[in-house]
Order: sequence, then C-alpha cells, then structure tokens
Amino acid sequence: MIDVGSVAIRAEVLTIDPVNPRSFSVSFAERQMPKLGHYGPNSTIQNQSLNLAVESLRTFKSGLSTWNCQETLAVGTAVFRQASNCDQAVALLEKELGQKIQIISELEEATLIAEGIMQFEQNLP
Repeated sequence: MIDVGSVAIRAEVLTIDPVNPRSFSVSFAERQMPKLGHYGPNSTIQNQSLNLAVESLRTFKSGLSTWNCQETLAVGTAVFRQASNCDQAVALLEKELGQKIQIISELEEATLIAEGIMQFEQNLP
C-alpha cells in the first residue's frame, strides 16, 4: 500500500490474514516527508514538494519490487482533495508510480485510520 498524504508518503507491505481479511501484519514500512500539503499560491502543490514526492515514489517502487506483492494499492488523501492543481499533480505521480492513485474521500480516510488504530489495539498485551 502506498499512502500519499499531506505531509508524508508511506509505503507498506501488508500480509493479509486469509481467515480474517480485516486483520493484517506489516512486513515492510518506509516513510518519506515531501510535505505536499505546504501549498503555494491558490492552494497549489508546489513543484519542489512534487519533485521530492517523485523521488520518494521512485525509492518505494524499488523497495517494493523485492517483495513480490500480489496487489499494490495507492491512495491519495486530503492534500489532493484540497489542491487546485490536483489533476496535474496526480498525473505526474501516477506516471512515476506506473499505476493509478485513488483519491479517497474524507470518510474513507477516517475509516482507514480507525481500522489501523483498531488493528494496533488488537495487538496490545
């Protein structure tokens, strides 16, 4: 999974439990911080941040290729929902990644955060 957020881009390899698909373990995790949400004039994602994001995705792509993932999901969050240059920014990042980035809604983003917290809570002693 690749999560393109306002501050950080995260790449994680998740091993899904075949009995309970909502349960997973993290096999690999990496994070870069291009700070896409530090907007320029007119709520535009700045070129400097986009260039850092492209470099991050390049690094992640290289690392993820060693894991032989069955499926890769890439999601974008509020940074794209709020940016005036969303279409251009997403197109650039998708080109580097070689796949679509799904821009998720506020509700989907909140649900994924809650599910992640619940997964963590299940593993507490």
